[in-house]
Amino acid sequence: MASLSTPGPVGAAKRHQELKAKESNVGAPPSRRNLDLGTLASSTRTEQVADEFKSRITFLEDHVRRLTEELSRAQTSNISSVQAETGGSKAPLGGVTRASFLEGLVDGAPLPPWLTDAKYLSPLLIAYDDRIAQQEELLKQREEQFVGLKKDTQDLVRENDRLSGDLAHHAQLLAHRAEANYGSSAHDQQEFTERIELLTKENDVLVHQQRDQTAHLSELNKQLESRTQEVVSLGSELGYCTRSLSKAEADVADLDSVCMELQGELKRMTQKCVEQERKIGKLQNEVGCSCLAAGTDGLGNREKRAGRAAG
Repeated sequence: MASLSTPGPVGAAKRHQELKAKESNVGAPPSRRNLDLGTLASSTRTEQVADEFKSRITFLEDHVRRLTEELSRAQTSNISSVQAETGGSKAPLGGVTRASFLEGLVDGAPLPPWLTDAKYLSPLLIAYDDRIAQQEELLKQREEQFVGLKKDTQDLVRENDRLSGDLAHHAQLLAHRAEANYGSSAHDQQEFTERIELLTKENDVLVHQQRDQTAHLSELNKQLESRTQEVVSLGSELGYCTRSLSKAEADVADLDSVCMELQGELKRMTQKCVEQERKIGKLQNEVGCSCLAAGTDGLGNREKRAGRAAG
């Protein structure tokens, strides 16, 4: 009799193992077996949003790369000034070197983190303000020099006109005196000639100085125009940097809001998966109980038939 039947608990366990083997043959993890098309569409939308923000990040990194030249110049200038003050015997504070500031700026190298962080844009804007202030101060000095040179040139022109008038006056007096004293001695004639030559040389020197002052004044005018254009260019570039910073902050705020929405959606999907797994476990328990009950009923029927046969 014992050889004709199988114990009830052993049969139920075997049936449970067969069910789990069928589930494992599906080829997908338990958390992915009950996903619907809506979940897949939501996942695709999430990937599209991520791609869009990746393109925005690439755009912002390109602008950051263009702005790093001014930041590197200012930082390198500060390092050089510190080394000059210490006599070149000590490294800058914090062990920062020029190579560390310029690291990652070569073509093809990845940008270091301090170039893509928005908090480092403030020193860049300060550097632009400093450069504009320096250019304005230099422009003011050039204007003062220009005014001084213009005044000196005007003084030289007036002095040249005065000397030219004196020369003409003395030449006329000498001519009249020569006519009046036609029979004067050769000594007086030589003295007059020397005086005329001296006045002529002085006039030539003044004319040469005037030419030099005019050329220098023209050069200063060119430098003044160049500095003015540079100040205007720096002002426009500063405005562009400010607008780029505002746009970047707005993009970051949008990205934060989208991330919050995605986190909420991920949380809801996780809860849904947990509920599905809970339902699957409940169904598996019900199937196991049904198999156990069926095995128990079959065992009782076989024992009854065996008893009747023995009787």
